[in-house]
Amino acid sequence: MTNLNRYRFYSVLFLLLAGITSACTEPSNNQKSDQPVVNIQPTANNRVPGEYLVTLTASGNPESLRSVFNAYGVKAIREFSKGRYLVVLEHDPGPEEIAERVAASTDIVRVQPNFIYHGTTPK
Repeated sequence: MTNLNRYRFYSVLFLLLAGITSACTEPSNNQKSDQPVVNIQPTANNRVPGEYLVTLTASGNPESLRSVFNAYGVKAIREFSKGRYLVVLEHDPGPEEIAERVAASTDIVRVQPNFIYHGTTPK
């Protein structure tokens, strides 16, 4: 390949790569790219009764969940990601009492009700 042909080849290659890169980074519509597609928010008092999401410490023992929640009748404990569990209770005392009970445990970092989320389309 001669120097002129090599120069043309690399010039065309550069232009193609530049065009592909800019086409991949530019949004195809006029909307802001940081705008969420779906806005998901929990609804107040809209939770699954008797279900709580619990996060354990790194050294937390999953068996401690049964002892912490035993007074409410543990139906099931399911791990849904590393260190995070869904605890299903037979008798739901409510989030406030659960939070008080969990405060005494050194294995639990966080607990929250299993909220039902509804997606809404942004306007």
